Amino acid sequence: SVGIGFAIPSAMVQPVVESLKTTGTIKRGWLGISSQDVTPEIQKMLQLPAVSGALIGGVTKAGPAHDRLQPGDVLVALNGAPITNTRSLMIRTAQILSGQKAKAQFYRDGSLQTAELTVAVPPADTPPGVAQVATPPNINLAAIGTAISAASSPNGLTVVAVDPHGPAAKAGLVADNTIAAVGANAVTSPITLRDQLADLAKAHQPVAVLLVSGYDSSGTDPGPRWLPVTLAK
Repeated sequence: SVGIGFAIPSAMVQPVVESLKTTGTIKRGWLGISSQDVTPEIQKMLQLPAVSGALIGGVTKAGPAHDRLQPGDVLVALNGAPITNTRSLMIRTAQILSGQKAKAQFYRDGSLQTAELTVAVPPADTPPGVAQVATPPNINLAAIGTAISAASSPNGLTVVAVDPHGPAAKAGLVADNTIAAVGANAVTSPITLRDQLADLAKAHQPVAVLLVSGYDSSGTDPGPRWLPVTLAK
C-alpha cells in the first residue's frame, strides 16, 4: 500500500449491484436532455432563487423528458436529490437504472413544478447516464430579456432562455425559437444580433422587429413570423 484509498458512495454502488444480480448487466439511465450550469446572469433573467440547477438547452424527441421538460426549464432536483449543476445532474442520472421512474423538480416561468419521467437506456452514441453539456456558453441580451446560444449559424440564433417578465416574452418569444433577422438584416452570429439591437437603441428606435421561427407559447409551430419586441431602456 502507498497510503492512497478510494471511496465510492453506497448510493452509487447499490443500484449497480442490484442490476448485476438481476440481469448480469449494468444499464445506466438517460434523460435525453442537454444542459448547462446556471450563471448569475441567467439567475437574474429567470428570477431564480439561487445560482443553482441545470438549465435545459435541448430535449431529445421521443426521449424520457420529451413532452415533460422543455428548453428554458431549470432542473433543481431529481428523485429528491438536489441538482446544483450539470455535474450533479450527470451523477444523479447515472445512479438511476433504465426503466425506473424519476421525479423531476424544475423551475418554469418563475414557478416550481414537477414531472415524472421514465428513465431509458441511452442511445448507442450517447455516453451512458449523462446529460450533454451545451457549449459554448450563452450570450445574455438584456435589451430584450433573452439568452441566446453563442454558436453562430447561417440559419439564425437559438434562444435558450427568456425572461418571463421581459419584453421578448411579452412579444411571444419562447425558448428554443430561432432568430433569423432583425428587420431586413440577417443575423448569423451573437455579435451581429447584439450590435443590431444596440444600433436601434442609439437611433432611439423603441422596437426591434425580429424574424422568428419555431414553436410559440401555445405549443404549436405557426412557421416563420415577425415579432415586434420593445427594447428595454
